[in-house]
Amino acid sequence: MIRRPPRSTHCISSAASDVYKRQPKPLTSLTRVLHNMFLSCIYIHSHKRSITMESKTGRSKNPSDINADNAHLHSVEDVLSFYKVDPEHGLSLEEAKNRLLKYGRNELTHTPPPTMWEQILDQFKDILVRILLVAACISFFIALTDTESENKLTAYVEPMVILLILIANAVIGVYQEMKSEKALGALLQLQARKAQVIRGGKLDTVDTGDLVPGDICVLAGGDKVPADMRLIKVMAIKVNQSTLTGESDAVSKDPLLALKGECSIQDKKNMLFSSTEITTGEATGIVVGTGENSQLGKIKLQIEKADEEGKKTPLKEKLDQFGTTLSWIIMVICVLSWLVNFHSFFDPIHGNPFRGAVYYFKIAVSLAVAAIPEGLPAVITTCLALATARMAKNKAIVRQLASVETLGCTTVICTDKTGTLTINKMTVVEVAYIDGASVVTNMVRGEGLDLTGEIEGLDREKFEGNTALKEIARICARCNNAYLTKIPAGEADSDGRGIKLHGTATEGSLKVFLQKLGRYDPAFDPAEFPNVDVEKYTAKYEEENPLIAKLPFTSTRKSMSVIVRPRGKDNILLLKGAPDMLLDRCSRVQSANGEIKPLTNALKQTIKEKIAEASKCAYRCLGFAIKRNQGKEYEKADERQLIPIVSDEKKYANFESDAVFLGYVGIKDPARANVKKALEDCTRAGIKVIMITGDNKDTAVAIGKELALVPANCNESRFMDGKEFDQLTSDEKIKRIKAGASIFSRVEPKHKQELVQTLKQMDEIVAMTGDGVNDASAIRQAHIGISMGLTGTDVAKEASKLILADDNFETIVKAIEEGRGIYSNIRAFIRYLISSNIGEVVAIFVTSVLGFPEVLSSVHLLWVNLVTDGLPATALGFNPPEEGIMLRKPRKSNEQLISGWTLVRYFIIGTYVGIATIAVFMHWYMYMSTEDGHTLISFKQLTSWSECPSWDKNEKQFANFDNFNVEHNPCDYFSTGKAKASTLSLTVLVIIEMFNAMNSLSESSLLVVPLWRNGWLCLAIANSVFLHLLILYVPLLNQIFGVVPLTWYEWKWVLLYSFPVIILDETMKLIAKIVRKGKSKTEEEEMKAKKAQ
Repeated sequence: MIRRPPRSTHCISSAASDVYKRQPKPLTSLTRVLHNMFLSCIYIHSHKRSITMESKTGRSKNPSDINADNAHLHSVEDVLSFYKVDPEHGLSLEEAKNRLLKYGRNELTHTPPPTMWEQILDQFKDILVRILLVAACISFFIALTDTESENKLTAYVEPMVILLILIANAVIGVYQEMKSEKALGALLQLQARKAQVIRGGKLDTVDTGDLVPGDICVLAGGDKVPADMRLIKVMAIKVNQSTLTGESDAVSKDPLLALKGECSIQDKKNMLFSSTEITTGEATGIVVGTGENSQLGKIKLQIEKADEEGKKTPLKEKLDQFGTTLSWIIMVICVLSWLVNFHSFFDPIHGNPFRGAVYYFKIAVSLAVAAIPEGLPAVITTCLALATARMAKNKAIVRQLASVETLGCTTVICTDKTGTLTINKMTVVEVAYIDGASVVTNMVRGEGLDLTGEIEGLDREKFEGNTALKEIARICARCNNAYLTKIPAGEADSDGRGIKLHGTATEGSLKVFLQKLGRYDPAFDPAEFPNVDVEKYTAKYEEENPLIAKLPFTSTRKSMSVIVRPRGKDNILLLKGAPDMLLDRCSRVQSANGEIKPLTNALKQTIKEKIAEASKCAYRCLGFAIKRNQGKEYEKADERQLIPIVSDEKKYANFESDAVFLGYVGIKDPARANVKKALEDCTRAGIKVIMITGDNKDTAVAIGKELALVPANCNESRFMDGKEFDQLTSDEKIKRIKAGASIFSRVEPKHKQELVQTLKQMDEIVAMTGDGVNDASAIRQAHIGISMGLTGTDVAKEASKLILADDNFETIVKAIEEGRGIYSNIRAFIRYLISSNIGEVVAIFVTSVLGFPEVLSSVHLLWVNLVTDGLPATALGFNPPEEGIMLRKPRKSNEQLISGWTLVRYFIIGTYVGIATIAVFMHWYMYMSTEDGHTLISFKQLTSWSECPSWDKNEKQFANFDNFNVEHNPCDYFSTGKAKASTLSLTVLVIIEMFNAMNSLSESSLLVVPLWRNGWLCLAIANSVFLHLLILYVPLLNQIFGVVPLTWYEWKWVLLYSFPVIILDETMKLIAKIVRKGKSKTEEEEMKAKKAQ
């Protein structure tokens, strides 16, 4: 059975009272009916008082403009006057229609995303992609116009393969972008769908999109606020603003509050904001902000602004820089290669100069194809996707692949406190009561909605003899508007407890604490908790203590109380509230043994000191008191006789005076498990963590010190609130952050975004974590936005690039380690691919300059770049992270992807690759005596082969060999007859690049980091060699690729030319190691010298 506190009714007007007909009807007992009548009369009284006081405290009689930004500064009377509306009659239907035309619908517009065609075109903006596209088009045109080529199929292979690669990359890019643009659409889900408004003197239910400024809206517990409103009247209202402000508990509202100047969202106690939720109580307000003029609309605009910045990840920036540099080098080499062969345009073999120019232009195109690592985009995407899969197993879900690498260079994590560092569930963690002249405290175990937690130092016998704890339990049960229910099977359960809280987080924590106490009651079987009924212990107190009346919470006395009548006894007043305020109204205390004695100044001071200690631990303390003797007038009073007290708020404090203090509980939003260790790991990794929260400064600082985010004895410069941050100039903000400011309290969405902007101005790589709507704009603006998967709102998730499936801050540290490892792997396969491509460029350029026949065709180059290189490059992405990778400082955002010694190594290795490829080609023509019987020639003949048409065809220059007939046409020896030489060059290039992949395994020697450390690389090398063997020894593939089988004798020469690349790279690794040691030694000596000074 679900027990739910009844809703009270309004007495504002016949129209307004109709709203509560939609609420569950209260119990039909005379007690409950009269109780509701009394609460209604309170509402009438408070309404009359509010109008009177507002007339006295209003800011101006004739305000020029009132909107959502400044409505909190004006009295209700002024706001109603400005919008020309009677709160009991509302707008007329005609006026509502006119205002809808004027102000527009109460909706958040969503800018249409780019069209499919626009997204496809965006994928071709990369300069390397454009060069490849031009090369493909030129190759296709040449193949189309070439009427003399014997193998037309081979001519079309190159452009078709390039085009297929570009199309595949474009499809992948468009797919990723289509998945990522949902954040603004998710905002629409936060807006309420229906609203209760007074129009034309009648209460009506309208679509929230039809709300207009000036509408009178009526709300009750459980309702979602449909627009920004200035409150007119409230009754015991609590509002959950956590998704908007980050506050960890529901807040009270006061329409009578007179505010001045700029206020934070948290301080606007006389306002309600769109998307927040009424947890308890009732309210009436006037709409002052709709659609994009609401606070939710501002957040939407901030998200759009963050999108417009068009930020790139550090990896994307480095690849763009690399691509631009490489493209200029490619163009220069291609043009140079074409021009240096100008004299060869006129060689007889070409027939005419035009054909000669086209021939060398094709070589230039081959140079472009050779220089551009076609497989690089695919390899990077595959590598990042593999990392994404590994991270998913560790509960980190990546929404954008490039974000994986961005984590690796993160220097600052801006983390929301509520729901990120803490569990976002208020929990009673300490209970205190009086024992003689001292205060006894017991720690309470279990977090959030865990009903099984133990209370330290308590057993069933001790509980039975502790009257103070029993009275505290009664107050938790009866002086409480919250209730717990079991979640039906199949419904969403965010924390896995199977329990749902209805009401405020603070009162809910008392209900959970009550159930924990019930386990120690001898009258109950502890095995029944919480399996039978999540409110089993509450039911006992409800049955034994029928409710007579409530004195709702007011901000002036900071407490609430209820009057109950235990069976067969007099009325008792049960109080809960701020301990300091209760102590002032108490004259006695009740000890654990039931003894009641005077509350002396000494004991009061002891209690206050204990509460102060608890507050330093981020506890929100809530005191309990009881008043048994209320005088003969009220000890037997029924509901009707209590009207004078219940209906007059001014009498509450006096009625509650001379009470007996029982004790207090400490409530807090506990820190997540392992968060402290994760923060320590961040510190060791050189990552600064900044905590951001909407809570007050004291709570934020206490949590920060508990988690060692700041030292226990740190000064005030480490803390800052939103207002203070707002008043600083850009330079001053940077100065404060450099000085160590790491805890920001009372922060609004705009402050989070400004903080991210400031950090980016400092060249920091910023990660922003959060779970609420208020985090979305900053999450989107940061380099890497991280949201919570369990407790995060849809807006935060869709704005983020990384989602923590377990809401665990520790998962971020694992993701950062993965990101650092993936960057090292990306550099490894870029080093591998680029050094190999440099070798191809050197081979083609030198061939062109020396005037050799074409050593490698474009098809050969594509085969090497896409097939044989692709597998090892991808396998390098499986390199395990190097030891101590999380003990290094993050790399700088401006660190070059390729620079210094790395670039030198590229060119040295690449040059050797190119020379070895040409050398084996020359070796076959000039020195390699094989059984095929081919004719050996001189270097001069090889370099002047283009003059072969002028050679005497009657004199047999070359003998026929294998299946090649070259004796009648000497030119055939350098065209079709070069198949074996080209095959040797291609095979040397493939094998040498396999050895080069081994070199790229680590910056350490292969003797230190052996090849089998990465089993995937071993398998990839084996597969690449196998694929190459296929094209060598399968006849159909022979023809397509223009190659021939090799003998074992020829394979020996291949290995002889290839293996030295291992020795060469090992030598350079040794040199680099010696240089690093020298630098480290010099730095240590400099540090010692500075310390000595």
